Amino acid sequence: MENHELITLKLAYSIDDLSQTKWNKLMFFIDSAAICLNDQQLTNFTYIKMPYGPVPENYRSIINEMKAKNIINVSTNLDISDAVRIIKPAMDLTYIDQVNQMLDTLDKEFTIIDRIINSFKNWSAVELSNFSHMLNSWIEPNLYQKINLDSMKDDQYLKQNFQLGNFGKILLS
Repeated sequence: MENHELITLKLAYSIDDLSQTKWNKLMFFIDSAAICLNDQQLTNFTYIKMPYGPVPENYRSIINEMKAKNIINVSTNLDISDAVRIIKPAMDLTYIDQVNQMLDTLDKEFTIIDRIINSFKNWSAVELSNFSHMLNSWIEPNLYQKINLDSMKDDQYLKQNFQLGNFGKILLS
């Protein structure tokens, strides 16, 4: 399994309301923290500035491919909106130990994925989008342009509100 597939399964096992929008933001935060802490993303995604915040380039194809590989299920929650797509693991819970073991080798030093989950799992997709809109990495590029994750190492909004500009270091504190 590819790193983003393992991370997606971990997120889907851990977060009941993992919408497509929430997944987009959490993947961005995971890779941003990884860049801040060890100059290397956990996925190979390129992130794009979209109206509702940062998203992996071709995110719909990525999600559809994971669905086609029977890694995740995607459903529409009509109680929320006919446009909200909810991501759930297609594999039963017995696979979570295997997923965790594989992710431990990927993210052993900083436990970024667990820290992102613990920090943001109760945030709504709207709250995550609003937060991402405050960050230089989203403000600086034009719409539909590539986002520079390195800007999360020295972000003005984070400095003003958390006294540290480095997203990864804030996550560790």
